[in-house]
Amino acid sequence: MSHNQNVGVFEEIQSICREFRKRLKAGHPASIGDFLSRIEPSARETLFQNLLHLDVEFRRRRGENPSSEQYIEQFPQYAGLVRQAFFESTMMSQEYAKNTPDSAEMTV
Repeated sequence: MSHNQNVGVFEEIQSICREFRKRLKAGHPASIGDFLSRIEPSARETLFQNLLHLDVEFRRRRGENPSSEQYIEQFPQYAGLVRQAFFESTMMSQEYAKNTPDSAEMTV
């Protein structure tokens, strides 16, 4: 793929992610699968990673507790990416919790 093609694909991924985020923010349903079909097959893995991150983030903000199994069931071809994303998310949460004082430590 040439540099110009890479830039074009990157811009397309950004555009699709903006639209996905916009739908989620507005409270409209947004299906990762529907958005994946909008890009050439060679770029779908990268797009999936981005859409997965957005979907999980918005679901958690709504008080949901999405699981990796839910995504793997729907997208078995991306099982490794799903596991990696959930692992990284868990590690980040643990690091945040470790660096955040407990309420007991905060009382004076």
